[in-house]
Amino acid sequence: MKRRKKPQGSALARERDGCELSGLYPYLIRFLEWSASRGYTRQTTASRADHLKRFIRWCAERSIERPQDVTRPILERYRRYLYHYRKEGGEPLSFATQQQRLLPLRVFFKYLARENLILANPASELELPRAHRRLPAHLLSREDIDHVIAQTVVHGVFGIRDQAILETLYSTGIRRSELVALKLYELDLKNGMSRRLNDFEIASDKSSHPIVRSKLSRHRCRRRAVTRAVTRAAHGIISALRFCAGPGSV
Repeated sequence: MKRRKKPQGSALARERDGCELSGLYPYLIRFLEWSASRGYTRQTTASRADHLKRFIRWCAERSIERPQDVTRPILERYRRYLYHYRKEGGEPLSFATQQQRLLPLRVFFKYLARENLILANPASELELPRAHRRLPAHLLSREDIDHVIAQTVVHGVFGIRDQAILETLYSTGIRRSELVALKLYELDLKNGMSRRLNDFEIASDKSSHPIVRSKLSRHRCRRRAVTRAVTRAAHGIISALRFCAGPGSV
């Protein structure tokens, strides 16, 4: 009788186990706990964890197991590694992506130095790649925007909700994650403002106010129901924008 082979774990699980075996991993856990206690969002903490785990795996391949062993030349080597890295299609990482992967290192080693876990901060003078800001390749005209928003009319109450979402996205430039987290008490409908964290104000187009103020209140759409549906509606919004602007524009 043939013996059954033990099922092999996924590549992701093996990669995660390799990271956890590193001597840098306990310091990462302490740093993530500190980040959570400082009030950083889940998205920020998860993003930092992902980028730092990439760095820890890179260090493990070079037998660097302690934060005390990480020096400025090693960080410069990692920066050059990101610059020369190529994805499966042969494309390099954008400068913005390289910057996003290096920024958590500066915060991480600053925390270790402040907690006296290392003698000096090797990332204090680490230069980040300059991320070039570019305008979108395809811009929607006012007629295209009006056409997209008009598609919500046939969907009744949910169409009113989607129209409010589209108006808010278009007139304020708010991120999708910020829109999902937006609460009704943060809206100043009288002055057309949305008060976010740290009293940051986002100017809004006047055209969105009657929709949010009269139509949503008339149908008594509760914030909880709107919040649950925002994420689902966002996918429809992006699909509609892709349809109007053409492939690869969103």
